[in-house]
Amino acid sequence: SGRREGWSVCAGSGSGLQGRDGGVGITDHAEFDTCAARPLITQEATTFNIGSTFRSANGITANIDYWNFDYDGYIAYESTSAVLSQDTDPGNPHPQVLRDPSSNSVIQVTGYASNAGFLRTDGIDLSLEWAIETNMGMITPFLKSTFIMSYDIDDPTLGPIDALGLRNFHNIGAPSVENRANFGVRWARENH
Repeated sequence: SGRREGWSVCAGSGSGLQGRDGGVGITDHAEFDTCAARPLITQEATTFNIGSTFRSANGITANIDYWNFDYDGYIAYESTSAVLSQDTDPGNPHPQVLRDPSSNSVIQVTGYASNAGFLRTDGIDLSLEWAIETNMGMITPFLKSTFIMSYDIDDPTLGPIDALGLRNFHNIGAPSVENRANFGVRWARENH
């Protein structure tokens, strides 16, 4: 599959700064745009999954799925925190950081849509449930879990990162908890 730049990555603005700059007067404004000097190429993805389901006569259902996503030319906006962390020399300001000349406070950080190189992740989803018929209706305890085995990204500002298990607030990645699970009980009676 593939994705080409479109309206979703052409222009926009929003608040995205998260208290960087040593706590000095951030006005919390970030601009997101494309840059003619950095034309976007088509994002390509190779994805696949394989799984199996087991159902027993006594109401137990078990699922296991392996999934794999491999993006090349991944289109993402630069992290405003990553851009701001590159603005370390007051005598040579970063071209994407605009500061107030009198206070040196950050007024704006511009993050461009860029091809981030790659994003690769894979993992396993497991689920188990047991449907139990009772006089009070159907009671179904369940357990659903995800185990992420890898989450590697190529951030356009920071370079390659093993992002597994990180919050990823300062790069293009999403928060990536290695293992997560959800346990619950569903109850249904007649039509409810």
